[in-house]
Amino acid sequence: HTVPITAEELAAHWEVFRGIPAKALVDVAGCLRIVLVGKGLQVVEQGKVLNSMYLIRSGTLSISVNGKEIGTRTRGETVGETSAFATTAANYPDLSLRLSTSLKQPEGATTVSACELLEYRSQDMHLHLKLNPFLARRIQMAATRSNHNAAFEGAVEARHALQQPGGLDRGLISGDLLPGEQHVEAGGVRRSMAVPCSEEELQQMPLFAPMNEADRRDLAASIRIVIVGEGVEIVEQGATNESLFILRSGRCAEYVNRTRGIEKGDGMTVGEVAGLNAACKRRQDLVSRITLPPKNTETVLSLTACELLEVPVEALSNIIGSDLMLGRRLLREANNTIARSAAAGSAGAVNC
Repeated sequence: HTVPITAEELAAHWEVFRGIPAKALVDVAGCLRIVLVGKGLQVVEQGKVLNSMYLIRSGTLSISVNGKEIGTRTRGETVGETSAFATTAANYPDLSLRLSTSLKQPEGATTVSACELLEYRSQDMHLHLKLNPFLARRIQMAATRSNHNAAFEGAVEARHALQQPGGLDRGLISGDLLPGEQHVEAGGVRRSMAVPCSEEELQQMPLFAPMNEADRRDLAASIRIVIVGEGVEIVEQGATNESLFILRSGRCAEYVNRTRGIEKGDGMTVGEVAGLNAACKRRQDLVSRITLPPKNTETVLSLTACELLEVPVEALSNIIGSDLMLGRRLLREANNTIARSAAAGSAGAVNC
């Protein structure tokens, strides 16, 4: 049966659809099918190849790997996206999608309560992903996150997830590279450089929304997508960095002298103190006007798997030279971080 769901509901409750044009969401909503499942029933089986993913509209599902529960998912989340996306990528080569996960589902899902699910079939997904590459990237990111979490729990199906033995960098994800991508080592952390984000995506973010379209387009072309798992050190107190990060999804926490501070969520900046300082040093018209600590005044660790937009200082330097209001917004964020760090006893912030 056709699911009585609106484009507005998709955009409001499922992260994978956030920022997708309304017309595209109307098409997606029209293809979804409702599935009602009772308590204690298996929806997704580990090791199986799936032709559908499911959006959780109500209820809770238990996620398991090798028979062990690793978490739960509820309204606004998805199950089966890893295998369903890989199946779509393999069956429809015209999409030119990267097959970054195994065709086999790396985790199972069983209902903890009665659930209402929305089935998103591969044949429908194919048409929507072909017309909207940003939606393809969103679903791929969700699939990669699930693949990583399953790999960390020992799922042999999650063959593309990067597992580092011990240390905080165990959570980083890597996959096959798209044309023009590369891997870099920075501060002991391996980051996967992904395709540039879109100007439309930046327009949805309060930090970048006031910019003119041309500047946003230039900035989008230079941004790289970074995916990290839980417990990864993104920036380190007392260290310099050559990038500024915008949290796209997930949660992070600030630490000063190993004492936990505020949490950061979607759209918030990470590494803005050292990143903005490095960008200003590249501009003679700004180096004497803006004084910031050269090193991070706090450490930021991921509390969950996160997607971040990495803005290299070269691109940041160019853009704040033409958009001083963006520079002011970033400076305000940096000053807030410095104030929090100083209050917590960070020497680098107190001496600023």
